[in-house]
Order: sequence, then structure tokens, then C-alpha cells
Amino acid sequence: MSNNLLLLTGFFQIGYATNDLDKALALFRDKYDMGPFAEIRNIPVQGPNNTDLLANFALAYKGDTMIELIQPVEGDTSMFDHVLPNSDFAVRHHHFAYCLDSMEQLNEAEAKMRAQDIAIPVQGNGMEQVFFFYADTRPWLGHYSEYLTLTDKGRATYAQLPRY
Repeated sequence: MSNNLLLLTGFFQIGYATNDLDKALALFRDKYDMGPFAEIRNIPVQGPNNTDLLANFALAYKGDTMIELIQPVEGDTSMFDHVLPNSDFAVRHHHFAYCLDSMEQLNEAEAKMRAQDIAIPVQGNGMEQVFFFYADTRPWLGHYSEYLTLTDKGRATYAQLPRY
């Protein structure tokens, strides 16, 4: 793995934050011919620094790129507050995600980020299918960078997501 902290190999996903998942889904359907998405609603996930967050998610592929829509519902929404307005509907870019080949690569990437004092506000796993962390690359990129690796079960699950 390169010593370059901007690990751009393995580009996988564009993550968008929204304050209304239903309107965001309609927007992607009408403007981008995407839909339906796989939806997960009111799921408790790890928020920044081990806080609680309840969120809605929608996932689908456009070509080879996964599109993730995230609506923070309640709890620690601070990772989304910088892009979402207090009122009025919005869909805003939140992160780019990079899929690494193994837990070893994921751990190495995280160690490199931490060695450079780059904040890692969230680290965790989704249903033992995807292991990930978010690096706070906002100071120089304007968005978070997510790094992840998939288990075999995760690869099988993601292979079943809608594609457009």
C-alpha cells in the first residue's frame, strides 16, 4: 500500500446526506433514473466518538459506483450538520468511500491516518458485513473519506443491490 494518505485506489461509493430520504429517493429517480434503492430505515448506528445515531439509508449502484443516501434521524448528527441546512430539503455530498481488499489493508490505512493526526470520528462494522472508518479529510478535501472492507457475506449482500 502506498504511503500516500489520499488512498484513491478502490474508489467505491459516493455518500450523500439528506434531511428527507423520501424526497432524495424521488430526486434520484426523476433526475438520474435510479430507483428503487435498497432501503434500511430507523437503524441504530455508531455516531461520532461512540455516540448513538439513528439513521435511514438507501443504497444502489450507478454503473460500478455505489450511491449511498443517509438521513440522520436522531442522536449525534454532528457528522452531517456541516452539510445539511436546518430547514428546507437538501441532498449534499458527504463522503467518498474506498473499498480495500482486506482487514489488514484497512487497519494499515487507519494507522497511517492516525499517525498523521487525522481524526477518525467513526470506526465500526455494519452487521459483520462491512468494516469501516471515516477519516475527517474536510480541511483539505471538503468532505469525509470512508475506508472499508467487505466480508464474504458483505460482498454477497452488496452484489444483490439494485444497479442502474
